[in-house]
Parts: sequence; structure tokens; C-alpha cells
Amino acid sequence: MHAHLLAVVLAALQFGQSNTGELRLVVTDQAGLPVQTAIELISEANEVRQRVETDRQGTAVARRLPFGMYHIDVQREGFATFSGLIEIRSALPTEYHITLGLAPLQTEVTVGVEDTFSICTRRARRTALARRLCNTGRRHCPGDRCQTS
Repeated sequence: MHAHLLAVVLAALQFGQSNTGELRLVVTDQAGLPVQTAIELISEANEVRQRVETDRQGTAVARRLPFGMYHIDVQREGFATFSGLIEIRSALPTEYHITLGLAPLQTEVTVGVEDTFSICTRRARRTALARRLCNTGRRHCPGDRCQTS
């Protein structure tokens, strides 16, 4: 009799509810095309830090995640960084779609003294205020009173 009871308890434990879930991730660009990238999952409460890679279809699966809140980070060259939150609270798989936007373009323009001087030259002929603003250190804007320091 004890053997039957033990077998029933073991079977119940085997099929009992677990405290872990599965996260299915899909990463695409704004056009809906799949993106191959790395995804970092972080749960400070559960002390979990897991990195998964998407395949060619932009999908990845994170298994056996303890229930709780997870911070999702995706960084891929050419795309804006993505950060999100998701809660795993069921043993049933949770699907999460991520759409990556394009990274903003950054342009840097360096204006040298000569370029500034040329701009000042054109503007100084128009107003006295521009003449005062165009002092470039060693030169003063040209005009009727052009001079070099």
C-alpha cells in the first residue's frame, strides 16, 4: 500500500506545476524582416542573466526562466538600442515581439578658422554686429577696416 502511495506522489510531482517558464522572442526590423542578433535577459530578483542569439528567422527561445520580471536588452549595429520589460508568470510559453528601429544618424561638422573667417567676411560687410561677432582670434573680419593681429 505504501508503495502505491509513493508512486502516486512521485507521479504527481513529475506532472505538477513548475515555477519556470519559456520565452519565445521574435526580432524584426521596421519592414518586418528578421534580424539576427543577441538578446540579454536580466532578472535581478531571480539573479538570472541569460544571453540568447536569434537565428536567421529572427527567433530565439529562452527556457527554464524562473517566474518574475525580466529586463530585455537588444543592441545591434545600425539599429537603435531596444530595452523592454516582460513578466514570466506561466509555464506556458510567452511570445514577445521586438521591432528594432534604425539608429539615428550622427553627423559632426568641424569648422576651421579659415572657414569661419570666410563666413565672417560675407556677413561683416552687412552689419556692424556681425563684424564684432566674427573675431576669430588672430584676425578681424574684413571690410573697410580689415586688419590682421
